[in-house]
Amino acid sequence: MTEGTGTTRAMLRRFALGSGPLKRSSDRLQFGARLLLVVLLLTLAVPVGLAVGTAVYTQGRADAAVQAAARHRTTAQLLEAPSSPSPSAADGAAQPPSRARVTWAVPSGGTRQAVVDVPDGALNHSAIRIWVDEAGALTRPPLSTGDAVREGVALGIFAFLAFTVLTVLSYESVRLLLDHSRARSWAVEWAAVEPVWTGKVTED
Repeated sequence: MTEGTGTTRAMLRRFALGSGPLKRSSDRLQFGARLLLVVLLLTLAVPVGLAVGTAVYTQGRADAAVQAAARHRTTAQLLEAPSSPSPSAADGAAQPPSRARVTWAVPSGGTRQAVVDVPDGALNHSAIRIWVDEAGALTRPPLSTGDAVREGVALGIFAFLAFTVLTVLSYESVRLLLDHSRARSWAVEWAAVEPVWTGKVTED
């Protein structure tokens, strides 16, 4: 028997928690739980992650389409010189964008004002582009396909890891219960055998 074959058989015996007449019912139950763990991880972990990721991506695409239909860009005018970003305490850290108060027209005929991020180099009374909703209120840019992809991938990976962790923790809970049961059984058996065994040792 080659070394590789012996190693493989040893690993299989360890995975199966041994064999033979000394194997207890709890050992067989633990082996069944371990086998179920492997089956669940191999057959469900990846599909669960893919299902969640696909659902999130599909919903993200739908949300992006709705937002794209309800939001549009309009021109706003700066009412003041942009504020200079405060120096960062950490060297090489990203600087916050400049901000300024701007005004823009709304569909109802009035105007609105807000303080927004402005591009570097913008001047007082210059024009910038902002995102507004159907009522003319300031809003965020609509979701993009890239946003939906990133969210789908992130939540898909999270679902895969969460399923894996929960499955492993469930197996560990079963194992701990079985270990506790085996320890109690061993204590009961030892309580019955120990007086006889220690008595024989003393006589010898």
